[in-house]
Amino acid sequence: SNKIWFTQEELNQVYRGRPFKLNYRYSQILVTLYISWMYSISMPIMPIIGAVSFYTSYWVDKFLFCNFYCTPPMYSDEMGRTCTSLVGLLVVVHLGMSMWMMGSEGIFKGEHVSTAEYSQEFEGVPQDTTLMEQLSKRHLFPIQAVLVVYVSGVLISQLSATFLRKICGFLKCLTCSTGGKVKNLKRNMNMVPTDYTSACEREIIKGISSYNILQNPKYQEAFAITPEFAATHCRLSSIRGYNT
Repeated sequence: SNKIWFTQEELNQVYRGRPFKLNYRYSQILVTLYISWMYSISMPIMPIIGAVSFYTSYWVDKFLFCNFYCTPPMYSDEMGRTCTSLVGLLVVVHLGMSMWMMGSEGIFKGEHVSTAEYSQEFEGVPQDTTLMEQLSKRHLFPIQAVLVVYVSGVLISQLSATFLRKICGFLKCLTCSTGGKVKNLKRNMNMVPTDYTSACEREIIKGISSYNILQNPKYQEAFAITPEFAATHCRLSSIRGYNT
């Protein structure tokens, strides 16, 4: 190519890979996970298909991330925590879809709790039944019990955690403790905008601004030279006889 790049940044941009969109990958994985387990009760092969999809996506993303995509920015853990909480919601969706499918006469026949002699034959056309009649079948009781136990456990854990946080906050208020503020400050420390000079002073940016090896503090200590000497010299041969 006869194109001329006037800066190193322009040349780097040509060979820099495309950005890795982590939010897109999270959403695609969640869609695959939800679809696989929503319909797994009527199509048992769906979790297997989902597992194959996850395995393939892992290796494809790993290869592209190492050979094609550019280095991503520093993400926080907020996206991962949100996706993990959505996996818990999947349990409720899976159990709800299981009850709806297993309660349908077109998929699975069974007797109602109200009558033990419910054995109407299926003739190829789904029978007109209400939602309560579908959910009142005997074979749905284990699924309903698991759903009630799971939802109750989640609610109790959330309420207990909230209650404990309020108790801890009340005790900190009585003792004039500021532990929570310090933790929040440390958590958001790297999210506060700062300039280059301040970042160097706080050691957020570590390293030297030059390729001169003599300006590296570690080599200055090893060679017993001063920063003023390193600022005017750039070769190792110049330190010969410096301390003699």
